[in-house]
Amino acid sequence: MSVNFPNWKSRFQNIRTRISSWSSLSFDKLLLMPSVVYIAVIIGAPGLFMVYLTMTQDVFSLFLDTKFVGLQNIIAVLTAGDFWLFTGNTLLYTAGVIGIGLPLQLGIAIALNTDLPYRRVWQTLLLVPWTIPFVISTVMWKLMFIPEYGVINHLLIEAGIIQQQIQWFSGTWTAFFTAIVTTIWIMTPLGTTILLAGLESIPDNLYEASYLDGAGLWNQFRHVTLPLLRPALTAVLVIESMLALRGFEIIYTMTGGGPGTATTVIAIDIYQEMIENGNPHYAAAEGLILVVMILIVLGIIVKGLSSDTDLEVE
Repeated sequence: MSVNFPNWKSRFQNIRTRISSWSSLSFDKLLLMPSVVYIAVIIGAPGLFMVYLTMTQDVFSLFLDTKFVGLQNIIAVLTAGDFWLFTGNTLLYTAGVIGIGLPLQLGIAIALNTDLPYRRVWQTLLLVPWTIPFVISTVMWKLMFIPEYGVINHLLIEAGIIQQQIQWFSGTWTAFFTAIVTTIWIMTPLGTTILLAGLESIPDNLYEASYLDGAGLWNQFRHVTLPLLRPALTAVLVIESMLALRGFEIIYTMTGGGPGTATTVIAIDIYQEMIENGNPHYAAAEGLILVVMILIVLGIIVKGLSSDTDLEVE
């Protein structure tokens, strides 16, 4: 009886090779594993369930009588007239938050990047709105906007800007204004901090060289600051656009979607369909469309701001 030693030797070599391949896994990749698991479980599982709800009916009968309906729920959302109204409201709300908030945050960041007295104190105070829960901040602003005894109407009347109280929550544009102002106040600390970090990373010698070449403040801002600030601007636009497009708690607490449905955004309608109307499949389809919309907007932002950085002095 003979023993085939070469076969055992080759098997042992294969085992050693597999063990060495596992041991060669770098430490940084091992550190990423908890994040991968977190994303897969916390984000991936609900995402897949949302897709499942979108493609089915009667899911909450313990999956016994589940009916697959394909794209019917998505078609129902897209053919509903109110959905496009809510989409317009969502885009208007986002445009207001970004269009007004981003220049304001950039201006504050530029001011804090100078030799401002008590600069560190101002930077610390800037973070206060971000430390307050969103709902509490919104309730605080709502109290200030209340027509009868809110401080905003009082200050405007005392300053002679208006003669009578503004009914902030009775009109579409004024209601949107209250929600946009509140959102900007909440988001300003984060956006300003990111932009300030970007400004501080720009070398001073570039400004000195551009000044020697005859560039004024405006040309320095256009051809030195903005190109080198592009990564920070991209980060701020991505974060704030995403928060505004899926925004719920601020605008719901401030206006409740009113007057009527004038300020109802997609996130509010998803909540109403799911919780108040008991229609999880329609809500899931609407949520899936909102996710796609957010990805498209973020893709446009990243693509538009990812061109090569050009330094040019006129």
